[in-house]
Amino acid sequence: MQIVEAQALTTQNNFQNGSEVAQIVFRFGKLSIWVRDVKEAIILLVEFDCIHGFRVLDERDQMEYWPVCSSQNGWLFEIFSGGWLSQEKDRPGSFVADMNPMAQEYFISGVDDCVSIISSVNPTIRSVGSIEQPQTDDLSPHSSE
Repeated sequence: MQIVEAQALTTQNNFQNGSEVAQIVFRFGKLSIWVRDVKEAIILLVEFDCIHGFRVLDERDQMEYWPVCSSQNGWLFEIFSGGWLSQEKDRPGSFVADMNPMAQEYFISGVDDCVSIISSVNPTIRSVGSIEQPQTDDLSPHSSE
């Protein structure tokens, strides 16, 4: 197994008490992830466009990411090698890397759940007061006129 090489991304909040993945919505190619502080009422919304894949696993099932992606080092990481994207490059039958040469892997570390994201676009991050509920009345990608 290859060693994960990663760097924590600088964000407006470092979740000193630890982070928790609170909600995930994948809708029409856009991935929205609400991440909260485990003790304080701080919630950040992380959004990815141009998603090639994402997976959610318990932190115990992603041991290759530790200790470099542990909470003492941050909560949002850019993975340079050794992570899921590297595994996909080596997996027979996978074309994720070949078909998307600009793809990059990101990793959100939570106290229970962790999210790996393969995207060709950097995430946007903003502070939100609460977890937004997806609109269920409009399930089409285009607004009706």
